[in-house]
Amino acid sequence: MSYVRPITILYASLRPRGRKYIPVIYYTLVTKPIEPEWRERFKDVPVPTRHWYRLGLSDKWFTFDEPPWDLPDKLIIGVAPYGIFIDREMNPFQPIYPHEIIKEFEECIPLGAVALHTHARDEKGNINDPDKASQFLHSVIDPIKKKYGRNVVFDGGIAYYGKTVEENLFPVTEGLYEVAIVNPALGQMGEYIRVYTPRVIQAQAEYCEAHGVKPLIDIHDTHDIWNAKKWLIDTGILSRPTFWHILGPMPGGFIYMPNVESMIEGLLYIVKRIKEIDKEAIILVTQPSRPSIYFIALAILMGLHVRVGMEDTLWKYPHSNELCTSNAEIVKATSDIARALGRRPATADEYRKMIGIR
Repeated sequence: MSYVRPITILYASLRPRGRKYIPVIYYTLVTKPIEPEWRERFKDVPVPTRHWYRLGLSDKWFTFDEPPWDLPDKLIIGVAPYGIFIDREMNPFQPIYPHEIIKEFEECIPLGAVALHTHARDEKGNINDPDKASQFLHSVIDPIKKKYGRNVVFDGGIAYYGKTVEENLFPVTEGLYEVAIVNPALGQMGEYIRVYTPRVIQAQAEYCEAHGVKPLIDIHDTHDIWNAKKWLIDTGILSRPTFWHILGPMPGGFIYMPNVESMIEGLLYIVKRIKEIDKEAIILVTQPSRPSIYFIALAILMGLHVRVGMEDTLWKYPHSNELCTSNAEIVKATSDIARALGRRPATADEYRKMIGIR
C-alpha cells in the first residue's frame, strides 16, 4: 500500500538587516492525508464535523469567574517527635531522652511547627508514675517555653499517669499544657485493650474547660465520634468550636486503610461525621502508620490541620519501608506541601485564636 508523503515547500527570501541581507527560509508543511480506504469509510460523515455557536454572554472564550473555594489559608502544624509506641529496636532514629527531644523540637519550630505534642517515656515506653512523669515533662517543656515563650503551644494526654483523675490532671494543674487530649475511645489499641468510663472523660474535659485549657477530642474510629457527641457535646461540657484529633489508621482497632482509595474514603467519612456535629469544628489529622505523609497531604488538600512526626509512624512513604530519620525533615516537607497549595503555617497566636483560647 502506498502513502502520500508530507510535502515540504521552501520559500526563500532576503531580508535587509542594516547593510546586510539575511536569507530567510519559510517552511510550509502540507498535511498528510488519510488512507484511501478510510476516506471511503468516512464519506458519509457530515461536513463540517463541528459547529460553533456563540452564546453572547462574554467576548472571552472562558470567563473564569468561579468564586474561590472555602479553604483556610492558615495551617496548624503540630509535631509529635516521639511517643510511647516506637522504640529503638523498631527505629534506631527514634528520640527518647529529654535532650534528644528538645533538639528535635528546636529543629522543627523554625520550620513552622507550633503545636508541640509530648509524652513521658523511658526506654521501654510510657512512664505511668505521676511524679516521674512530671519530672520528665518539665525537663522537656520548661527549656522550650523559656526559649520560645508564647511562640509555641504544648499539648499531651491526661489519661496516662497515676490511678485517679487528680493524678492524671497534673499536666494541667502544673501549667504544662494549653491543649489536653481527652479520649472517648474504647477498645483495642494495638496489643492492648483500653477503656475509659464516660464520667472520667467528662471530669477531665470539665476541669480543662474551667481552667482555660482546650480539650482535644482523640478519635481512633467512627464510634469515638458518637461517644464524644454523647458524653461531651450533648452534655454541654465542651465549648465551641470543638477541637478534634484524627489518629488512624493504626494497627488494631483503628480505621482499616490498606490503599490510597480507602485512605481517601476513610478520612472523608470521618470528617463528614464530625462536621455534622459541629460544622465549625477544627480538625487536626495525625501522620499515622502506613499512610504516613500521604495522609497529611490529603488533610492539607481538604483544608484540615495536621500533626506530623515520628510518634505514630515508622515509614516515610506508604509504598516503601524507608524509615523516618528526622522530624525536621517531615515538618519541612509538610510546610512545603502547604505552601505549594497556597496555605501557610499558622503562628501560635493564630492557632490559639482558631481553637478559642487566649
